[in-house]
Amino acid sequence: HYVADTQQPPKVICCNDAVYFCGISLKKAREAEELFRFHCMIRMQTGANIQRLSMDEVRYLTHWDAEKYRQGV
Repeated sequence: HYVADTQQPPKVICCNDAVYFCGISLKKAREAEELFRFHCMIRMQTGANIQRLSMDEVRYLTHWDAEKYRQGV
């Protein structure tokens, strides 16, 4: 479902009690891990219900030229 919607594999996979981080390189996988840790830390400290992007917003940003450039860096 995610791959069909975004045309790319997920960067974070949760399976049972394990969390896996994926990327085209070890550096990119570690970036995903760092972002995930930051998200968890903010969520724990604020207790806030963080508003998620809609799939339309995710698709727009994924195909945005500036984002494609940023991912290539």
